[in-house]
Amino acid sequence: MDSKAGAESATTSFTVGELASHIVGVVLAIVGIADSVYLTILKVENEVTGKADSELCRLGSAQGCSVALESPASSVFGVPVSLFALGAYAVIGASFALFLLRRGSTPILASLIIGALLWSVALAAYSASVGSWCVLCIGLYIVNALLLFAYRFSTGHFPWSKLAVTLKALGRDWVSTLKAAAAFAIVVAIGVLVLNSQVARGREHRLGLDARRLDAAIALGRLPDLWSGAPALGPTNATLSLLKFSDFQCPHCRRYYEHVEAVLESDPAMLRVGFRHFPLSSDCNPFIPDRFHERACPAALAAICADAQGRFFEFAHSAFGAQADLSDSTLASLAEETGLDGAAFRACLEAPEAKARLREDVILGALVGVQGTPASVIDGLFFEGGFRAESLRSIAASLPKRALEAKPSPFIAAVKVMRNESVRPGALAAPAVTPPRPGFPVLEQPIRFSDKDELPATLYAAAEFSLAAGTVAELRLQLEVPPNCTEGGCAIGRRLACSVAQFNTLQTLRLSAAETATAAAQQIDSQLPELAKCLASQLDAPVLGAARSAMGRFEGATLLVDGRPLVLPANALTKELYTGGTLQQAVAAGLIAIERIESTFK
Repeated sequence: MDSKAGAESATTSFTVGELASHIVGVVLAIVGIADSVYLTILKVENEVTGKADSELCRLGSAQGCSVALESPASSVFGVPVSLFALGAYAVIGASFALFLLRRGSTPILASLIIGALLWSVALAAYSASVGSWCVLCIGLYIVNALLLFAYRFSTGHFPWSKLAVTLKALGRDWVSTLKAAAAFAIVVAIGVLVLNSQVARGREHRLGLDARRLDAAIALGRLPDLWSGAPALGPTNATLSLLKFSDFQCPHCRRYYEHVEAVLESDPAMLRVGFRHFPLSSDCNPFIPDRFHERACPAALAAICADAQGRFFEFAHSAFGAQADLSDSTLASLAEETGLDGAAFRACLEAPEAKARLREDVILGALVGVQGTPASVIDGLFFEGGFRAESLRSIAASLPKRALEAKPSPFIAAVKVMRNESVRPGALAAPAVTPPRPGFPVLEQPIRFSDKDELPATLYAAAEFSLAAGTVAELRLQLEVPPNCTEGGCAIGRRLACSVAQFNTLQTLRLSAAETATAAAQQIDSQLPELAKCLASQLDAPVLGAARSAMGRFEGATLLVDGRPLVLPANALTKELYTGGTLQQAVAAGLIAIERIESTFK
């Protein structure tokens, strides 16, 4: 990037501001490179697994970087935008570094910064349109804005103020322009080679993960036939029967839909596909704590109404295609494009039957263990997440035979017991809180502690329950701590008792779910120092007495629904078998009031 015609004339020495701006420009370019590399790593993960996850990404929005990684704007000509950004920041950093040697090309730097700013505006507008922000992308927007000011203090003007001169200089000093373009292309090309290599290795590794997923699904047990009432596509004698639980606003669900479509097109005899709704929004799904996907519920209702006119899959295809905008007007347009009767469609949206059908899907999903989307039931086996097309093809050879090896789900057996057997006689302990509204379940969870450096399985389950199902049921802890026991698990029981008195119960409960009682005590003491006063003054003794109950006569967790107790047998709830959804499933079983679902599990 050596330039005489393109570079601005150099003075014999830098001012402090110029020197600082050159150094800041180099540092900002390095930050941009690091951000671009991390985005590329997430892109590889997304290409391999169909889902990229990052704590850093979730700082920007609940959907993290998913929308950005899945959007059409994330790639140009099949090359991730992050790799183009990587090449641009490499040239920008080199330009600022060459300024320190009096050899930098101002026109090249100006062109790159203008291009970066325009692309930032376009991506920001897209993020605003879909209502999801990628914190890593925002980081690049900030870097680009700061590079603008670094350029301003380095050259004395903004890059667009001499745009005509800049464009002429790029053509006149074509050697420097060619060098910069070559450097950019080399960086991008190397990035593409590395990315493709990592994707290939990752996909090979994923085949092994798919085999382990199948083993885990077999261990969970075989579910009953859940297809009744679900829209279906494909032959009934297909190699695999795949029932999806999905959300039209979920980017991973859209990607899964595309992979399933690819298999249907290439091998129609391989799949029979069914669809059930599990919108990730508290508007219609009581197992979701907030309005995570605000338009998922209206989209699901619209699809149910399309199904009522026999056009479900046509509408679903359009809905996934319009995922960035699922407003009421868009859904109405999709209904018209799909050929639906407009008056019947609008009437259906308000009909209680459509809402009951959506509730049925949600409860059925929760009952079989769905906690996020996509999820699948393939040949009666439950899988969290989706599959890529090549994974579906690879497991098609072994899954049907392996599915026959699976025993019936032990939890479903427990649900049958809950629904059909009476509870042992005896009054429940007096509730510690005001009874809930009718139809709202209460989970009475006994937790029995000992002096061993271990924690009871029911504590882990209760901790998960407070996250997974806390929006649809009320958790009442029944602490069982032996008298004069202060070591091991008893120490945790006493801390929980103190937290009950100080209203920190849920936080303490979640901190308690550590590998050992010692580790749990350390976590609680470091994050909840206010409990120390209760423990030191031995004020926990009367608290323990009040918390202790006669729940010992029950074998496991107990649900109360409209005053009717439902017992979950103890062998259905163990630390070894617990998968994170057991208590959510118990709540769903307690909420069953739909004849079709209830008959499925009899």
